[in-house]
Amino acid sequence: MVKSNEILLIKTLEAKNELAKKKAQEKQEKCQLLKEETDRKALIEERRANAAEDKAMAKLLQEENKIMMMNRNEMDEVTKEWHDMARLEILERRRLAGRGHALPRFGEHGGSASGGGNGGGEDFIL
Repeated sequence: MVKSNEILLIKTLEAKNELAKKKAQEKQEKCQLLKEETDRKALIEERRANAAEDKAMAKLLQEENKIMMMNRNEMDEVTKEWHDMARLEILERRRLAGRGHALPRFGEHGGSASGGGNGGGEDFIL
């Protein structure tokens, strides 16, 4: 009978051991799935940020192209001065971009995105 109890005890311990191993493996798999989900969410967020940045850059380029193509014939002197400064800033930004430098935002070199007159710049805000 003692031997039978020992066998029963050994089998119970083996079953507990097996259950503990199974729980540890399930926990490890759950952690791995959570890590993969976190990585996937981070990648999605990075793609969203890149898309937003691309959209902002496209809008900036569109606005800069609009400034570069403005007709100066009907501008007053103040607007012409603003227009010249804006064009110079745009050209400098594009030169820097061609050399791989970080681009300053429009208006960071002392110019302004707002100007009086008929240049249409008063609604251009970046």
